[in-house]
Amino acid sequence: MGGNMSNFAEQKKYTYKDYLRWNGDIRYELINGTAYAMASPSQAHQNISRELSGRLWQF
Repeated sequence: MGGNMSNFAEQKKYTYKDYLRWNGDIRYELINGTAYAMASPSQAHQNISRELSGRLWQF
């Protein structure tokens, strides 16, 4: 994908082989041949995740 969204919009279904060739800053997940841009976790999400991980580790 790497920034060329015109090719992305033209193609309807993608394969895992396509997925392996994508590069760039945007992360995608591939579900049944459709690419979905993944949102970055918020700062609050990261803080909660870190806190839970620490507590589970102590347990």
